[in-house]
Amino acid sequence: MTIKSLDDLVLFVRKNKKVVLTIDEKKDICRSRKVLVEKMKTERVYGANTGVGKSWDVDILPKDDEEFQRRLILSHATNTGKLLERDSARGTLLLLINTLRKGFSGVSLETIEAIIDSYNSDIVPIIPERGSLGASGDLSPLSHQFLSLSEVKLKQGETIFLINGTHCCTSVLAFAVYEAQKIVKIADLAVAMTTEALQANTDTVYYNMSSLKEYMGLHISEENAQMLFDMNSPDYSPRTSSLQDAYSLKCFPHVHGGIRDFINFYADIVSREIRSISLNPVVFTNINQIRCGGNFHAHSIALAGDCSSVALVGLGGISQARIGRMLDEDCSNGLPPFLSSKPGINPGLMISGYSSGASLSWSKILSRPASVDSVSVSAGQEDFVSMAANATLKARDSVEEVRNILAVELLCASHALKFREVKIPDSLAKIRDLILDRTKNMLITESVSEAINNIAKLIKSGEILEALPVYLF
Repeated sequence: MTIKSLDDLVLFVRKNKKVVLTIDEKKDICRSRKVLVEKMKTERVYGANTGVGKSWDVDILPKDDEEFQRRLILSHATNTGKLLERDSARGTLLLLINTLRKGFSGVSLETIEAIIDSYNSDIVPIIPERGSLGASGDLSPLSHQFLSLSEVKLKQGETIFLINGTHCCTSVLAFAVYEAQKIVKIADLAVAMTTEALQANTDTVYYNMSSLKEYMGLHISEENAQMLFDMNSPDYSPRTSSLQDAYSLKCFPHVHGGIRDFINFYADIVSREIRSISLNPVVFTNINQIRCGGNFHAHSIALAGDCSSVALVGLGGISQARIGRMLDEDCSNGLPPFLSSKPGINPGLMISGYSSGASLSWSKILSRPASVDSVSVSAGQEDFVSMAANATLKARDSVEEVRNILAVELLCASHALKFREVKIPDSLAKIRDLILDRTKNMLITESVSEAINNIAKLIKSGEILEALPVYLF
């Protein structure tokens, strides 16, 4: 199975599915290898029998090939920092295989099969996070990746095709966007819980106000809320507690929905990159030619990473506003200050708002775009780079910060509902009970931090969404 989308990638990596080449793929690979071998006998092929970057005009003689390929990998493996997490590292290797199997690389069938064997053996490439510019491709992380594949023995001219692509930054963003799609659903759940905790209005959602605007994400957020409030029940009556609610309560479909639309758009960008050939050079067997181009340039991925971080700030910001209302006795419609059963003696959840506020502040810092910060490298040969690696790592970290903010909102809403002697919809009651069970020792033997982390784990694992009796879109 060829990986064609973000969902395919996540499923393949997390379910540990095996890669198997088809007969046609093997034939295509052999044809492209034959073209490369023949061309290297009579022509200069960038990075295969020439130097790279500014040294493109240096010829590599056959007797020097083994040393050249070894030094190419060792010299380009310059990343630093903590190691890339398992999903992204495995995804990087899988996306490389996904490109190589299409027969545009000139890498031999034997080498590709050895790489596939490494993947199928559950190898996790050792890739430090920091150091890629996202053009020429992910040279450094992909070089580190190959150092992890000690069983793979390279043939002449193969190295350039293994390290000059967008596979690492694409993998990082793929998993970040996949998780972002999940937490937009969690945000819809969180605001429904908070609405019940504050006994806020539900009439705006009930009367389908979003139908007057043409945004799919907006309609989905409203429909999710209608399901969570069980508005299709014949006994349901919309609540109108006040003439005007705060924006964080009455405008959430517009905010969540807009973010959902953009995150889904970035998911499409990732899927396009997954289906693309991001090599340089590229072997065209149909015309018996090898061409150099810029397919390694990851500017689209950089922009998608940056914009994902920007979008997520809004999700965290509106959640933080709702947290503040639950903790403030002047805004909470009768809830005790800081949701404490013994105000003064027990500070309650006062400082949880500090934690979410710090995460929001950090997500704002992460929203500063990386793609505007190109630098010129390789003696001016590579004079405009994408910074996709930094952009996608920021997006990944933004997801974690916003997940923590939503964990705090769910924590506050669930504990606030303990003070309300009102019946709430069954879907919300189930999530309230799940969260109260997982945080039952909070402020007794466990810290608030442990409670937040427990809820964040429920979100990341998907357990919260799976516990819902309704399906959120």
